[in-house]
Amino acid sequence: PMEQAYKYNELRQHEISDGEITSKPMVLFLGPWSVGKSSMVNYLLGLQDTPYQLYTGAEPTTSEFTVIMHGEKIRTVEGIVMAADSSRSFSPLEKFGQNFLEKLVGIEMPHKLLERVTFVDTPGIIENRKQQERGTNFSIITIDFCNFMVRMGP
Repeated sequence: PMEQAYKYNELRQHEISDGEITSKPMVLFLGPWSVGKSSMVNYLLGLQDTPYQLYTGAEPTTSEFTVIMHGEKIRTVEGIVMAADSSRSFSPLEKFGQNFLEKLVGIEMPHKLLERVTFVDTPGIIENRKQQERGTNFSIITIDFCNFMVRMGP
């Protein structure tokens, strides 16, 4: 069966919560640092040159996993609060432990696009051996679309 061929049981080692079933599609922005992940989120949400834009720059600027989701007003939500909230789809992240949850932040904001989708902005990845060995198993997170960005040119 396909579930054995693709090792589904190894990927899904937890009970699916109501929050996961009812959650919006999630788009993950992934790639090395400074390729435009945060800039793309700013563009899609029209946040450029506003006080709410995600910080961007030539050097590594994002050290957290930032979840941008719909809310009635602009506010931040700590990662540990997001993981503990069963109405959200982030409870599996508790398996990564306290250190990871401290690097996870949620931003709620009223935006028409966020009524239908949730964005996840990530720190730069695969830049050095230490980051490759960090041991984070992303297979327990349900991502609907991954936008892998790369640097072009010199």
